[in-house]
Amino acid sequence: MVQSFTQAVSGELAGSGVRVLAVHPGVTLSGQRSEEVLPAMARMGGERRPEQVVATAFRALGSGRTSVVDGRRYAAFTTLTQRLPNRAAVALARKMTQKVLSGL
Repeated sequence: MVQSFTQAVSGELAGSGVRVLAVHPGVTLSGQRSEEVLPAMARMGGERRPEQVVATAFRALGSGRTSVVDGRRYAAFTTLTQRLPNRAAVALARKMTQKVLSGL
């Protein structure tokens, strides 16, 4: 949904000088989430520092893309889940969520 919205807004603003970018950061060590949850989530996609996410976003803005996934592991993970049938992706997300929560 975020991707579709971003593409629509980008299309509407084309030629206006305004760039639109959806940033998918994965686990970012920003102090905003419980530190107990981060290690379990990071095993799936890795951890990133805020300055790494910002650098990725600025590079993407210069490329003209409307979406960027930060970090190689998280990018590979999101690519995999996007290629799965919807039911399989939902089942995987549910299983992963249960695994993360059971590790607390």
